[in-house]
Amino acid sequence: MASLTSDSILLNPLPEIIAALTASSFGILPAPDSQPLLEQTFPRTAEELKSVQEESNRSRKMSERVVGMCRVGLLDGEGHVVIRLDRAGWTIETADGERHVTNKIGTTYESMESLLISASRKYVEAMNREIWKRFEGHPQAVEERG
Repeated sequence: MASLTSDSILLNPLPEIIAALTASSFGILPAPDSQPLLEQTFPRTAEELKSVQEESNRSRKMSERVVGMCRVGLLDGEGHVVIRLDRAGWTIETADGERHVTNKIGTTYESMESLLISASRKYVEAMNREIWKRFEGHPQAVEERG
């Protein structure tokens, strides 16, 4: 069994949520529309983390109490999603906005990126723009876009 560290998303999901929000920032609304929901995230304190580590060491399983929650604002009025990160993955708990977003409620994904690709057309458009920026000025990219 892998060693349990405070960096493990299965012990402490908050750093993973913050990293995912940062990595996705080009295609989502900034805070306060997109942010961790601290009051719904566990563990939050050093004491809670220690409790989870001890429980996981005793049971040899990851604690079901560990959960991270965040809210993500989608671009151009597509809506908002509340996402739960736990042992199962990244799940859309609630959503408002366009039907293609709300139809994804209850769906679980391996990453926030795959969730956003599935749920948000505007995120995909922004991601494609970011990719094309990397190739600006490259002869083949100019040829293909032209």
